[in-house]
Amino acid sequence: MRDLASLCQGLVSRGHFDAANIHSRQAAVDSEYRELVELAAARRRKLVETKKLFEFHREVEDVETWIAEKNSVAGSEDYGTDIEHVQVRPRNCAFSPRHLR
Repeated sequence: MRDLASLCQGLVSRGHFDAANIHSRQAAVDSEYRELVELAAARRRKLVETKKLFEFHREVEDVETWIAEKNSVAGSEDYGTDIEHVQVRPRNCAFSPRHLR
């Protein structure tokens, strides 16, 4: 874009016979380029927001899976067959808000 602008400026400053047309075409190209940049920025913003939404959905799925696992362990009727198994059960059922961070 800069090379095109400097070429245009050079032709116009040297008094090219079609200077008015060169200048108007350069203005049109500049305008279209600015519009393209704005559209690209808007698309990028939408993509970033969509990425955040997908990350949120993924995190929700992870939390739902975690809750289902904890729910299954907490609702189990298996109370163990020996002392070691009985001692491990509370650790498997342990829950605190730090798990959600």
